[in-house]
Amino acid sequence: MSTPSPRPLHELAREFVRSPTAWIIVPCAVTTTAVRLRRGRLGPGDAAVVAGMVGGRSAIEWLLHRWVLHLAPITIGGMPRELHPATAHRRHHDSPDDPTTVPIGPIGTAVLVAGISVAALPGLPRQDLRLTAATTGFGLVLAYEWTHFLLHAPFQPRSAWFATVRRHHRRHHHLDATTWFGVTGHGFDRLIGTTSRPPATGDQSRSTS
Repeated sequence: MSTPSPRPLHELAREFVRSPTAWIIVPCAVTTTAVRLRRGRLGPGDAAVVAGMVGGRSAIEWLLHRWVLHLAPITIGGMPRELHPATAHRRHHDSPDDPTTVPIGPIGTAVLVAGISVAALPGLPRQDLRLTAATTGFGLVLAYEWTHFLLHAPFQPRSAWFATVRRHHRRHHHLDATTWFGVTGHGFDRLIGTTSRPPATGDQSRSTS
């Protein structure tokens, strides 16, 4: 199969904004941001919340990717049962070149919105900080989905960071699905040890995925 020609970033962006992630998450992020700003100026507490969530991004990606998206079917009543996110992710691995398998999808996005909203409620002492946490969570989901979309799109990397992330993600798809669970970064992969050395000859991960 021939490699598709690279597409301009603005074309890919127009395609991305039509995905369920964009039309569900963006209004949520805009709403929580507006409500938060109406409650007063941002302060050190908000900065601490954002820093903590951004700092934990790599671990959260790893845990969700490894233990939810790659969760094996569970036998219940003699029948194998599989979580919806795991089923969708298996389809993504079966057809990584199919752009329709990349987005989380409306069900997965709705679950994430509910999860972010619920998680922000008990862990923080003030409503303004909970709104900051929710907004940050929505922003991190958008960053994840946009990065993941570009990793599988016919897009030519223009930075060393993106080229590295893309190379590792392709190895996850084409060489060993038990490695490189990060998407926007691989700090936790290196900490846990779920990395792989480059092949001695060639690099199959360069095939389009």
